[in-house]
Amino acid sequence: MQLCKFSHKDLGQVRVIGDNENPLFCLRDICEVLGLESVNKVANAIKAEFEGGELDSAPLQTKGGIQQATFITEPQLYFVLMRSDKPKAKPFRQWVVSEVLPSIRKSGFYMQGCNKDNLDLKQEQILQNLITELQDSNTQKDCIKQENESLKDEVIVLQRKLLSFYDSKDEATKAVPKHFGTRLSPSEKAQILSLKKEGKSLKKIQEIMQRSEYAIKTTLRESK
Repeated sequence: MQLCKFSHKDLGQVRVIGDNENPLFCLRDICEVLGLESVNKVANAIKAEFEGGELDSAPLQTKGGIQQATFITEPQLYFVLMRSDKPKAKPFRQWVVSEVLPSIRKSGFYMQGCNKDNLDLKQEQILQNLITELQDSNTQKDCIKQENESLKDEVIVLQRKLLSFYDSKDEATKAVPKHFGTRLSPSEKAQILSLKKEGKSLKKIQEIMQRSEYAIKTTLRESK
């Protein structure tokens, strides 16, 4: 991982870190080239568009010492360039697409503008540690995403089981006769005794009265 500074005589300078597959572009440099005054406003627009949370950052050597600078990915760079109506937006985009990116893809850095000696050993080590942390963070994000998908599937299965349980419970409740467990009124008891005197069987009395066998037997037993 190295810091590459590439410049254009009419556009200015832009710093890039990363490799040939994942270059990161200094947002402040891009804003200066395009004439955009508010770096924070552009950063917020990128966050809103990509919904990816915080942007990447890396330590850069400045006049005031090493400070954290915001870097954006290649798709995020295209987003800034495509939505900008500044005069330099088109030539900057053409320069990046036709010269800078092809060189990065081929060599891993911008040949004409990159000077690895620009970095001292301490800063280079800081950058390397940062990239390692970013890679570990992306790996953790992928793991968390997979775990969330797995939990989502488990929740769906559990919900289906609960729905099935309550559906079966409702069906079981519907299957219980409406007379089951109810108490008999005095008139019902009298009618049961009358049917018994008429010679009706227990099953027949149960069908007529629509009451449980236990309730009918209890009434007959209490009448003795």
